[in-house]
Amino acid sequence: MSITIEQIDQIMDRTKVSYKEAKEMLEKHGGDVLEAIIEIENKTVEKEPAIKKETVNEWKGKFKWALKQFGKLIQKSLLVKIAWKKQDQFLFELPLLVVLIVTFWLMPFSLIAIVLPFFFGIKMMFKRESGRETDIASWIKKKTE
Repeated sequence: MSITIEQIDQIMDRTKVSYKEAKEMLEKHGGDVLEAIIEIENKTVEKEPAIKKETVNEWKGKFKWALKQFGKLIQKSLLVKIAWKKQDQFLFELPLLVVLIVTFWLMPFSLIAIVLPFFFGIKMMFKRESGRETDIASWIKKKTE
C-alpha cells in the first residue's frame, strides 16, 4: 500500500512526532493510520517519567520544614513587642506581628503613626520577653551606618 502525505500529516498532527517518525510508523503498520498512532502514543507514555513517590515525599518534607519555620517566626513576632514610651513610662505596647499586620493594611496611616510620636517626645522600643529593650530610632541609625 502506498503512503500518502495526508496520512503522515494526520499522524503528525495528532501525535506531534516528526515527519520521519510518522512515515516509519505508517510503513511498519502497512499504511494503517490508527495502528501507527496507537504505537506512537504507547511509546510516548513509556517515555514520560511517572512522578516518583520520593519526589512527592521530598516536597512534603520541604513544605513541612517551611511551615515549621513560619510557625517559629510567628511565635517570635508575638513575643517581641513594640512599645511606645515617654520618659520612663510605657504608654502602650503591641506584639510585633500585630504592628506589622496593621502597618501593611493601613500603610499611609501607619507611616503617620510611626513618625508622629517622635514630635511629641515618645520613643518607640523593641521590648523582648527577656526584658531587654532597644530604642528603634537608635537601632535604625546603627543599622544604616
